[in-house]
Amino acid sequence: MDTHIDRGTGTIRVFEGCSIEPALTRSVFLTTPVGRSALAHKPMGASVRYDLFTGFPSSKQSWVTVRFESDRLGDVEIMLACEGDAASWSDWSIDTERRRKALHDEFLRTDLGDPIQTREDERDPPWEGYQAMRYKFAWGTVESLYIAQSANSAVLVTYAKSPHPPPGLGRLLRAWRPRVPWPVRKGTATMGIALGGRTLPDWDFEPPFGYRWLFERGLIAMDGGDSRLEPWYYADSDEAMDLMQVVPNGPYVGHGRLIIFGVRNDCDDRAVFEVIDGKVARIISVNVGAPEGYQLNRSFATIWEWLMKEVIRDVAIWLGGDVD
Repeated sequence: MDTHIDRGTGTIRVFEGCSIEPALTRSVFLTTPVGRSALAHKPMGASVRYDLFTGFPSSKQSWVTVRFESDRLGDVEIMLACEGDAASWSDWSIDTERRRKALHDEFLRTDLGDPIQTREDERDPPWEGYQAMRYKFAWGTVESLYIAQSANSAVLVTYAKSPHPPPGLGRLLRAWRPRVPWPVRKGTATMGIALGGRTLPDWDFEPPFGYRWLFERGLIAMDGGDSRLEPWYYADSDEAMDLMQVVPNGPYVGHGRLIIFGVRNDCDDRAVFEVIDGKVARIISVNVGAPEGYQLNRSFATIWEWLMKEVIRDVAIWLGGDVD
């Protein structure tokens, strides 16, 4: 399947070379080849909808409609092709939409995990046992539902309102550089390890043994290198910074430092060492594209748990594999 949703950023990959990001504006959309070829609906006040595809040709696997409120991207509706798709409305059937709903549910569980909510539509369910699925993130919501007005099952991605969205922390981090190097305390810092011309950062604490082991064996390379566990890389000295210094009022409420050491290069996901009293307490997965500066995803007791539950899973998803 070509279509994917990044749970960390809300970016929708429609097909190779076509991605929809939450910050997309209508003015920019209309300058792109996809935007210029899209089918525009009749405007409804400040709301304008565009169909990226007008059917399910064999070369495409989804029908995507984007809706803008003035210049802001409001939501994206996705319909995946499924067995029984008709060439005209005269051949429409509720059984086809029930199969499409099941396909959408499977698609979202694969990309986003388990939903926060499933609910039955008690007013007028389209079929027995119907349940809507819902996810909520910092960037918006995702739902798998049947839309009675248009008589179709769809995935609806609704983006949070932010008329003037702040730059993602991923871009902020690239622009921000500490004026002085990290302080190094004698006897506790790990010497930089070079491999292929790239060097791991020097730390003022002892990183886990597995951190160096993965690098020395070429499994995770420095950002920009050749990482066997792509899309994950290690942060270089410029990227390996303390989130608590960049966003002091972020969602983290502990007493440690959050030092970036891992970079997923296809989105804004990062892995950080939580350093308390000079020791790594745990690994935390964060997303640095969230409106509040960064979002805490989940934590891992060891770097090996992070490797098994985060890195390997992301490699499988990145390669289009099954993670169940």
